[in-house]
Amino acid sequence: MKCRGGLAAMVLALAAVPSVAQRFTVVVLPDTQYYAQHAEWTYHFEAQTQWTVDHLDEWDIVFLSHVGDIVQNGSQTAEWQRAAAAIDRLDGVLPYAAVIGNHDWASTGNKDTSTANYLANFGPHRYAGRPWYAGGDPSGLNHAQLFYG
Repeated sequence: MKCRGGLAAMVLALAAVPSVAQRFTVVVLPDTQYYAQHAEWTYHFEAQTQWTVDHLDEWDIVFLSHVGDIVQNGSQTAEWQRAAAAIDRLDGVLPYAAVIGNHDWASTGNKDTSTANYLANFGPHRYAGRPWYAGGDPSGLNHAQLFYG
């Protein structure tokens, strides 16, 4: 078995202390860009976040992480509005994060272009005041959230 960093040690430590370990679920949403791009497909995105809300207890869901490519075209306000509405279902229900992906820049993959739409919808102000938000960096593109399993 190839070991990367302390991963193997962490897994063994958790296995060695089963009385401390507790099962929980982290929901991961990748690449919702097409759901945000096409209004007629947005129901998929909404269904994913609603499913998460509906199954919090059943699956012991403690956090949702959107891992980027929230929208297809970072410069299109309508896509951001659809994405934000889908994520809004989690507000006050579950800690979450939405990481910026290459499609979320104003020009796909060009990090010299604007992140204004990402910041307007998923910047620090979205999370401010929530007990699980640990803060962000000055750019507003990097955040830290806390959750307990």
